[in-house]
This record gives sequence, structure tokens and C-alpha cells, in this order.
Amino acid sequence: MPHSHPGGPFFDDDLTGRKFYDRELAGWLMRFARGYRWLIILATLLLLLTSAGQLLFPYLAKFTIDTYIVKNYRLLRNISPEDSLLKEYEKQITVIQDTIYFINFNKLSHPERATLERKGIISDAGYILGDIADNQEKLNILKKHREIFVFDGKHFAAKLQAVEKLSKDELKTLRIEDLKGILRLTIIFSIVAFLVFIFQFAQIYSITYVGQKVMHHIRQSLFEHMLSLSLKFFDKNPLGRLVTRCTNDVNALNEMFTSVITSIFKDIFIIVGLAVAMLILNWRLALVSFTLLPAIVGVTYFFRKLFRKAYRLVRQRLASLNARLSEDVSGIRVTKLFAKEKAKQSEFNRINQKYYEANMKLLVSHATFSPIITVLRYLGVALVLWYGGGNVMHNLTSLGSLVAFLSYIGMFYQPIRELAEKFNIIQSAMAAAERVQLVFKEEPDIKNPERAIVLDEIRGKIEFRNVSFAYDTEIVLKDVSFVVEPGESIAFVGATGAGKTTIISLLSRFYDVQNGEILIDDINIKAFDKTFLRGQIAVVLQDVFLFSSTIRRNICLDKEIPDKQLWEILEYVNAADFVRSLPGRLDAPVMERGATFSAGERQLLAFARALAFDPKILVLDEATSNIDTDTELLIQDALGKLMQNRTSLIIAHRLSTIQRVNKIFVIHHGRIQESGDHRELLSKRGLYYDLYRLQYE
Repeated sequence: MPHSHPGGPFFDDDLTGRKFYDRELAGWLMRFARGYRWLIILATLLLLLTSAGQLLFPYLAKFTIDTYIVKNYRLLRNISPEDSLLKEYEKQITVIQDTIYFINFNKLSHPERATLERKGIISDAGYILGDIADNQEKLNILKKHREIFVFDGKHFAAKLQAVEKLSKDELKTLRIEDLKGILRLTIIFSIVAFLVFIFQFAQIYSITYVGQKVMHHIRQSLFEHMLSLSLKFFDKNPLGRLVTRCTNDVNALNEMFTSVITSIFKDIFIIVGLAVAMLILNWRLALVSFTLLPAIVGVTYFFRKLFRKAYRLVRQRLASLNARLSEDVSGIRVTKLFAKEKAKQSEFNRINQKYYEANMKLLVSHATFSPIITVLRYLGVALVLWYGGGNVMHNLTSLGSLVAFLSYIGMFYQPIRELAEKFNIIQSAMAAAERVQLVFKEEPDIKNPERAIVLDEIRGKIEFRNVSFAYDTEIVLKDVSFVVEPGESIAFVGATGAGKTTIISLLSRFYDVQNGEILIDDINIKAFDKTFLRGQIAVVLQDVFLFSSTIRRNICLDKEIPDKQLWEILEYVNAADFVRSLPGRLDAPVMERGATFSAGERQLLAFARALAFDPKILVLDEATSNIDTDTELLIQDALGKLMQNRTSLIIAHRLSTIQRVNKIFVIHHGRIQESGDHRELLSKRGLYYDLYRLQYE
């Protein structure tokens, strides 16, 4: 299973060994939804109301058919007014005269029909009943067809076979109450449909709102947490993978919140409700319908395991694809400089092919599962037609019951298929949640002390005392000690990998030393608040990073600085003319990483950014290595001004930029081998002398 260690990489290992549902992981996710629990409860209630409305539609159809469309009353024979049967079936019996009773055959269950037929107390012929209600049109029709109607002056009864002899208009007149009943049921049906629409709209809106708010919270918290992590974490985890955590994986969680958390209850409620309704309606027909359930459960269980593996593989391959894509786009200049487009294309094709294959496995699983469930569904419909149709023909069940059953059987299989798919969504979301949680479990190596020190200002004294440091097992600095007084300027020189940049990273407390201590104004930097400490140090890096924004925001970094002061800063670093030439000036757009600016222009903007925060400690890490000779001459004077009244640390390969500093330290294999000013070090004819001779001779 996936694993991580503090500050180390987390991997997209195969997660198929994990169980489908992880209570601890689900509890962690639900903490983000805690503030929206009432909306979730409301959405669930609305969903149950929607489901109840959907279950009501087939019953309304059955009631309409059996009560008003296909009437089937039977004459009770040899029944006296004192017969117990009249009380037992009081709601189903209509009295025509004191000794003439009709029973609504459609409202009888299968056993009741069988019992009455076996006793021979009901007629074989079916009838329709109606009220005359002093309706002259009806009376005229009844007089015209006296031989086929039986009536008592208030009601009429006609054999079903006799109805076929009536004209369309006559039938319409005699069954006007039935038509009104159908209209009433149609209105009720429409009202229920409208309410279902309202409930469903409110449910979808509320749960989608909750899902979006929860995802916003998770994504915001995840980004905030990543900002708190130490550089060691970012050193060991690819950018593309971290982007995947904040985008694709969080989106997978959104799908679970919006599609699963409440709707899974709907599917369960509908399945249970349908099963109960079908058993009440006709338990024999219901059992026939349920004969395919074992096959459905078996198919669902089998494919659920396939889906679980496929979803996890897709997420794993997607993270790899994003990581590769991010790296290749970031390094596009190197690729083009060395004409390695075909090689990079080949690498990307290989990873993309794996992602394609993972998606195809998932697609094949879905493409197989869905038709199987559909076939089983129609087999269920066929069974209902075969058994239920035979019952209708033998008067063992009503036509309305058969129609309702056909609707119910169609509804029954849909939530079963959706439940299987929702289990897969949960599985995918759990895999995504696990990877997101791994990021949250990462703890920053650099933490603030309980009583962090924040001063009004610092003087700028820096001291390294016997500092040793290693990245993992690679020792970079060995017993380094030096002191820089406030306002002094020092420089570090040495071969690449000697440890110069590491000194700057330790001073900013991006990493903590393993041995020794670093002090600012005689206070260990571990005692300072991290934000305060880094706010006292301005660093100009060799590889300047500019955000996709404007010149103003890249210099101010959202700090409020008046335009007048900004132009003074730009004049100070000789960047004002360059900025004035841009359309929009301070509000000129900056492309990603400042791609449209030269290296020298980016460096000038970095100088301006450093000055904007008026630091007590200024760090120049190879800051002039990318600047041409003309630009370097322009900023030499600015550097002199910058370093006034500031403690300045300069890391440089170009020795021309450091000849006027107070002291130069020569770093070799992690140790300070030489120190002194420019003239002293040249006179020693040591490592510095060799570096100077190589550069100028």
C-alpha cells in the first residue's frame, strides 16, 4: 500500500489490497462536510421524497387502470344480507339492490379470487357499474339497450361483452364518471410529477452546493498545508503529482459527495420500497421477478472487483502522466536546445499509452457490465410478461397490476446498476482520498517554537557556530564557523557543489542544521518566528522566478507599495527604463516564469523585489551570473547602494562582483578553506588565487 515518510516522497503504488471502505478515511473526509450537515440532511430528506414520488407513479397508473379504465365487477350469487362475506369485503362490494351485490374483482388478491371462484359464489362474466343519477342521456341509452343492462333506477350494470355493442358516444356518456376519475388521477399524477421536479431540483442543487463547498475547503486546506511544508518535501515529490492531488484527486472526492453520499440512500430506499410494493401487490409475481437477483448480485460483485482495480490503476497512471507532462513542459527549452523532441515524445507516448490502456480496461469493464445488467433487466420483464400475462388472461390478476409490475421491474434494476457504479465511485474516491490524506499527514520539518520571538527590528549580525549539515546521507557542510557584523558584506566562492547555496538555505531556515547553531543578533534562529525571520532576509536567486501576473504584483508580492516608491526602487536598480518601455508599465502582464523577458531583465526585477521589502539582510545567490557585461556595469553602482546599512551575503562565480566586499570565504568540500579580503586572498596564492587566475587569465 502507499507509504510515505516525513519530508519524503509518497508513491502511487498499487492499492488493490485495500478494502472497499475505510472507516478512518471516511471519517477524515466527513470532517470537511461537518459544517454542512443540515444541508446534507435536507438533501437526503428531499431525495427520499423524490424516491417516494417515483414509487407512487406505477401505483397511480394501476389504480387508474383498475378503477376507471378496465372495470371488472363480478356478480355475487346466493348471498344474503346477513352473510359474513359482505362484512369481510365491505370496501370492495357495491350494492345495487338489497339482494344484488357486485364485487370489484380488480381489488381482490390472487388467493381471494381463487377462494371465491372455488366456492362458486361469483359470476364468470365481468360487469361495469355506474350511476344513472337522473341523467336523461343515460336513461335514453339504457332504454335503447334494455336487453343488456340491469338497473334499479339509480345504478346500472352491464356485462363487459355488452359494452362492445355500444357506440363511442354512448360509451362516453355512460362512463362520464370514469372519465372524470381519469382526469382527477391525471391531475394528481401531474401534481406529483411537479413536486418530484421541485424536490429533485432542490436536492441536486443542495448536494452539489455542499460538494463544491467541501471540495473548495479540501483544496484550500490542501494548498495551505503544502505551503506550510518544508522544502525537503518538494525536493522529493514531483510537481505534476502534487498538482494531481489538488485537481484530479479532489475532483474524484467531489463526485463521491455529489453522486454517492445521498443518492446511495435513494437507491437503497427505492430497491427496498419496490420490493415491498411488489410483494404487497402480488407476492407470487414478485418472487418470479426476484429469480434473477442472485445472478445480478453475482455479476455486480464480480465486476465491482474489476472496477476497483481499474479505477486505482487509472489514478496511478494519471498521476504519472501529469508528473511527466509538467516536467517536460518546464524543461521545453532544454529539449529544444538539444533537439530531443523525438526522445521526449517517445517517453511521453510510453506513459500516455499506459494511461490509455488503464482507461481501456475500465471502459471494457463498464461496456461489459452495463449490457449484462440490461439483458438481465429485460429477462425480468419477459418473466413478468410470461407469468403475469397468463394470470391476467386467467383472471388471476388485474391488468393494472401487470402494468404496475412492468414499471416496477424496470425501476428495480436501475438502482441496482447504479449502486454498483456508485460502489466504484466510492472505491475511486477512497483511492484519491488516501493520496490526498497522505499529503495532509506530511508534517513540516521546520516548526515554530512555542514562544516564537518577533522583534521590532534586527541589527543584522550573523554567526555560524560549528555548523554541519547533510541532505539525507550526503554531507554538504562540515564544521563551518564565521561571523558577519551588522552592515558588513561578505562573499562565498568555491566550486559547484561546495555548499555555498546551502549556507543561504540554512540561514533562511529552509532546513535545520544537524550540528552546531546559526545565530542572528546572538539569538538562535530556531527561536525566531519563521515568517518574521524570512521577512528580514531578501534573497535574489540565480534562477529568477516570476509569477504569471503583472510587474507590480511580482515586485510587491501583494504588499501595498505606492507607485512613487516603486518607481524609486526601479530607478535604484536601473530597471525603470526597461519597465517604462512596456505597454502598461507597472501593470504590464508577465507571462509564465517571465518567459518574454531576458535573463537580465528578470534579474533586475528580482533586485527590485528584494528592495521593496527593505531587508536588514541581503542575499545574492549568483545574482549577476546571468547578466551581460553592460547590464552588470549598470547594477554595480546599485549593488553598492543596496548593501549600504545592510548585512550582505553574496554567492558568486564572477569574482568581479565581490572585490569590494569586507570578507571573502572560500568553500571547498563543505569547509571554509580560506577567508580574507580580495587582496589578502590573492597574496596567499591559494584556492582563491587559482579561481581568480582561471577566470582572468
